[in-house]
Parts: sequence; C-alpha cells; structure tokens
Amino acid sequence: MIKTLLNTAWTKYRIVLYGLFLFGLWAGGYYATGALAVGKEPTSMMTPIDGLIPFVPQFVFIYLTVFPLFLVPFMIIVDRKFFTAFGSAYLTVMLSCYLVYLFLPVTSEGFRVSEQVLYSVDDFSHYVLRLVYHNDTPYNCFPSMHASLSLISALTLWEIHWRYGVLGLFACFAIGASTLMTKQHFIADIFVGYALAMLVYYVYFKQRIIDALPHRYRQLEGAIGTAIDERITRAVERTLDERIERIVERKLKSRSGKDSQDER
Repeated sequence: MIKTLLNTAWTKYRIVLYGLFLFGLWAGGYYATGALAVGKEPTSMMTPIDGLIPFVPQFVFIYLTVFPLFLVPFMIIVDRKFFTAFGSAYLTVMLSCYLVYLFLPVTSEGFRVSEQVLYSVDDFSHYVLRLVYHNDTPYNCFPSMHASLSLISALTLWEIHWRYGVLGLFACFAIGASTLMTKQHFIADIFVGYALAMLVYYVYFKQRIIDALPHRYRQLEGAIGTAIDERITRAVERTLDERIERIVERKLKSRSGKDSQDER
C-alpha cells in the first residue's frame, strides 16, 4: 500500500517537473526565436477584417489565462502513457512554431495599439497591457502559440473528462478572442494555430480516438442495426407471403381444373 502511494507520488512529482520544464522551454524558445528575428524583414498577415476588430484592453486578463491553462493538465494526469502522448503533443507544437518563427517571421508592429493610446488611459488593464507589449516580442505571431497550446490543453482535458473539456474549450476560444482584442495576433495566426493543434492532437491521440469510437457509438450502431434487421425481416415476410399466396392460387386453380374435368 505504502509502496503504491510512493510510486504514485513520484510519478505525479515527475509529471509536474516535466510540466515546469516544458513551460520554461515555451518561454525560453519563444524569446530566443523572437530575438533571432530582429533585423530580418518580417511579413504581416493583416487583413481588412483584422482592422474591424475592436481594441478591448480588458481582454488582456483573459489573454494571460493561457499560462494556468497550459499547466492544468500536468496537475490532473496520472497515467504515464497518456502523459507521454500529451507531453509529446505540447513539445511538437512548440518546435513546429519555433521553426516557422525562424524562417517566416510575422510581425504585429503597426497593428498593435500605439504607446500614445496605451498611456492615454491610466487604469489597470492598460497598465498590464503595456507590460505585455513591453515584454512580448512582436515577431512571433504566426502561428499563434496561445491558440495552439491552449487547444491542446483543452482537448487533453476533454480526454480526461468531458466537463473539464468543455471548460477548457471555452477558455481556449476566449483566449483566441483575447489575442485579437488586444491586437497581439491576426485572425490567420489564430486559425492556423488551431489547425496545427488539431493535427498534432490527431497524430498523438489517434489510437485513443479510434478506441473510444466503439464505446461512444455502440448505442447508435445498435439502433441502426436493429432498424436494418427490422426492415430485412419485414421484406422477407412480405416476399414469403406473396409467394405463399401465389402457390395457394395455383393449387386452387389446378384443383378447380381437375374438378371440372371429373364432372365431364
């Protein structure tokens, strides 16, 4: 009993440590690739629709919830195989984004709100957003790691329990909206970030999805099978009834013919 508890505690301890390691890798890699992008000629993903999205500085608080959402799965997962798939998904998303940042730097300069606007209002939301702008490089935009990592976290929480997943997905999409409202990302950054997360999620959780399908759709399959069986049974019964009726008619005609010959 004690040995089992110690093994469970040690596994949980290592999972949390690995979570902190990945968190450090996320931050370190993000700032490193941003520093390497300085001096390059970045491109912009801005569209006319991006210009129509309003600036709402209060969304900066939702924007920052990506950090606790990133760490939540590490506090819940206890299964080693499940954790390996989840941790590998996080790592793959990070490395994929870093490669794009290095070879295709996309900037939000010129799209972000100017310092004049940020300093024009002296409230807490503007103050926090000023800190975000000051510490966040404007080059690592495409794809959005806020979008991709938050969606991986939400889908992982869904694998643990659908109620966790619903909350995670709500937080994920709220974070995606916050990156637009704070002028940190373009729409293309968010959608490509979500697409990357879905692809990586499928690669690492494909077998779990396949294994879950029979369980989730067993009732539907049973209902469809029952409906098909009933249709086949009714069709067979109709066919048999029609054949029996034809046989009976032929027998009756044959008998009536014999009777008429006997009378003659």
